[in-house]
Amino acid sequence: MPGRNLISWNAMLTAYARAGHVLEASKMFESIPERDIVAWNSMIDAFSENGEIAKAQEVFDRMAARNAIANSVTFLGVLCGCCHGGRIAKAQQHFLSMIGDYGVAPIYEHYRCLIDALGRAKQLEQAEDLMWSMPFLPDVHAWTSLLSACRVLGDVERGSRIAKKIVELFPKDPASYLLVSNMVTYKTDL
Repeated sequence: MPGRNLISWNAMLTAYARAGHVLEASKMFESIPERDIVAWNSMIDAFSENGEIAKAQEVFDRMAARNAIANSVTFLGVLCGCCHGGRIAKAQQHFLSMIGDYGVAPIYEHYRCLIDALGRAKQLEQAEDLMWSMPFLPDVHAWTSLLSACRVLGDVERGSRIAKKIVELFPKDPASYLLVSNMVTYKTDL
């Protein structure tokens, strides 16, 4: 690529990563003479989104070793990777480290990622507690994520309570009604 600069390197890296070409993205990443936060985050996201959680963690560790400063996007990639890979304890550890060690204030998406992960890990009470304790009002996605986990795990009591809350809070959201309908159908089948 003639006239390469950090912007063009990052554009190519991000394009490869978003297209799912992780090997090409990784080669591009290793070729960048001086990496910035965009390059580090793109590589972490590429590995996380493609299920290569150990490699995402490795890039995160290399980033820290080179004194690159992680930001909220960095941690979102790491958290999502851990959560989708079923590494809930590691995700919780990163969440706490993000706040305590890096001074990065959690954003709503960090919480939502953990809520979803806890639900998938059959830790519904912890997921609900986290949802209620976060410094943001839960949106329809957080509620429906928790409701879906209740339905999958057969927690009819919690699911019914959450379904009522969803209809109360989001009366115009059609996806909510579909999930509530599925919960009612599941409850009837028992």
